[in-house]
Amino acid sequence: MEEDAVISAPDVDTIYRIPLYFHREKIDRIIARRLNLPYREPDLKTLAQDSKYLNKIEGRG
Repeated sequence: MEEDAVISAPDVDTIYRIPLYFHREKIDRIIARRLNLPYREPDLKTLAQDSKYLNKIEGRG
């Protein structure tokens, strides 16, 4: 197994933060490469906004 294919499994408080975590850690690129798919930069603006909103209503931001 390639070293970069070993990923951490962080605890997240909501499933909506997983794509943001994957992108920050470049796991999305690893997945695309392993599946022989072309990589394109994802548009995560809506998820980032939703994450900020969740932080706000949960009193963390």
